Amino acid sequence: MTPFQCLLCNQYAEITKNGRDGRKAQLNTLMLLTVMFTLWVVIMMLLYDYIHPGFLRENVIVEGLSGKAIGRLLGCIVGVIIFICLKLTIGTKNWYNKTIEEYNSLPEEEQTRISKKGIRFFIIGFIPIMIGIVLAFTTVF
Repeated sequence: MTPFQCLLCNQYAEITKNGRDGRKAQLNTLMLLTVMFTLWVVIMMLLYDYIHPGFLRENVIVEGLSGKAIGRLLGCIVGVIIFICLKLTIGTKNWYNKTIEEYNSLPEEEQTRISKKGIRFFIIGFIPIMIGIVLAFTTVF
């Protein structure tokens, strides 16, 4: 299974073990991935601006807005674009049904292994984001 499928299966397992609707796992997965990818893009933009000072000021022209407002605007725009891309690729009903059907057909110990693998991929994906946040707060950017 791919990392995206493992993350979906992890969300599905967590939701269904409490007796709730497993379809919510798809939205949870899309939201988690959207946040992760959006933060990756923001960190990369900040890193590029650190390497080439003035890049963001020169290329992001929104006069009259504070830095906080510009960050929110860019974050929202990037986040919406990423969410739409994910929704059109791994957010389809066919992909969800195929993945969950495959997951449910596996033995319980294999399901547990895949669920743990999903959370592992998520944590590994957030390590660069945490490093970027720490660097941002130590004013390296």
